[in-house]
Amino acid sequence: MRHKLFVFSLLFLAPIYAEGFKAGATRVDITPPVGLQLMGFADRTAPSTGVLDPLHARILVLETAQERLAIVTLDVCRVFGPWWIDALRERVKTSSGISHVLVIATHTHSAPVIGDEENKASSWERETLDKVSKAILAAHQQAVEAQLGVGYGSVDAGYNRRTMRAGGKVEMIWENPQRRHMGPVDRTVAVLRIDDKQGRPIAILINHALHPVVFGVRGLSYSADFVGPLTASVESSFGGATVCLFVQGACGDINPYHADVPPEQDPPGKRDWTAGVIAKEAVRVANEIRTSTPEHPMLQVMEDTLNFHGRWTAAAKTDFRLPVSAILINRQIALMSMPGEPFVEFQTRWRDACPVADCLFAGYWNMILDETGGPWMTSEIHGNPDPNVQQPIVVVNRQTKKVDYLAVYYYLAHFSKFVRPGAVRVALSGNEDKIRALAFRVPEGGLVLQLLNRRDTPATVTVAWRDQVLKAELPALSIGTYQWSAK
Repeated sequence: MRHKLFVFSLLFLAPIYAEGFKAGATRVDITPPVGLQLMGFADRTAPSTGVLDPLHARILVLETAQERLAIVTLDVCRVFGPWWIDALRERVKTSSGISHVLVIATHTHSAPVIGDEENKASSWERETLDKVSKAILAAHQQAVEAQLGVGYGSVDAGYNRRTMRAGGKVEMIWENPQRRHMGPVDRTVAVLRIDDKQGRPIAILINHALHPVVFGVRGLSYSADFVGPLTASVESSFGGATVCLFVQGACGDINPYHADVPPEQDPPGKRDWTAGVIAKEAVRVANEIRTSTPEHPMLQVMEDTLNFHGRWTAAAKTDFRLPVSAILINRQIALMSMPGEPFVEFQTRWRDACPVADCLFAGYWNMILDETGGPWMTSEIHGNPDPNVQQPIVVVNRQTKKVDYLAVYYYLAHFSKFVRPGAVRVALSGNEDKIRALAFRVPEGGLVLQLLNRRDTPATVTVAWRDQVLKAELPALSIGTYQWSAK
């Protein structure tokens, strides 16, 4: 069988860490004009009639000398369409040199309908794009040397709204004002605190899984739901200059105890109770965090697009190309984000499997699943007829308790074994054509080259570095690691 030849050249060194770590944060009001259709409840057909509390965009910008990242939380039910995201990224890349933008919806069900097509976008969507673009620039311009820390608390503010009955039938429990414990539930409140060098908080990021549905189908006013008073309370606790971002977790099956509250039963009061429970714990945790400056500040961002099928029926054949993002801060804090509405068990299992201690979940990415490909989707690769695509790292069989570590688990372990903290990225040039390559100068002074052959046939790869030439034979669909000593 003929092997295809690929040639790479190692060009120059580009550090993947930097001496400085900076952060800036801000917020902007994005409340739309009254009269737009509300999103979140199919039975709610009337347009909005008022504003109960403002909707906001909150921005956190993190920077090293080599990478700049903007995290944007929006008080909307879902993020804006692809045209909006693409336009935002292009604008901030030009204005601020920010190459990575993560946009997260708080998932309030009291915000306007958002579409995907630019030619059908409302003037509010376009105005919000302008506001958020300018706010990101402002946060970048305000960025100062920073330090950070993570802490955890626990709250009892919600329940699992899906109850499994005899025969495997699922019953939806939409309301639970008696506050009965119904699981599984993740009560974890994760708090990321970012301070300036004087210890003053720049931003407090809260990660928790809870549906913002205190206001139900009869609510016709714009509101950030419990997220509004929650973030406002935390900001007020730290003097008002601090920006509090709420990062929604895997809340697909988690409702607040007070959900879909009828207008005659004081929904604003129930909203404030829910917000107060979380805010009190978040402030307590934030006050106990002792931030520090990382020895080698580092921002690593991975963005990709994966193919998914509709999950509602086994016969669904609709394909979705969805963006996923992974952020690793100083090799210690991980943030995973993906569109959609995952169930809470997905979040807890992912956290248990995450290779770093501090893990924040803001969307869907498949690392650890059960024997059916669950908990929220199923997969053909596990023999289930539902054609949803899953890419787990670990599969846990809940019946037999057997744990299977799949190939990608060992890929990650293999890669981490050779590329350690303090490594320096080496740039490459050449014909790639389904051959992926990464090279690093390691702290000991040697060189590590990682090659991935994505073809279903073997390949011969030639690598030139200075006056040395390496010819590597890669089997089909394989990964190879090559080392040069410091000598």
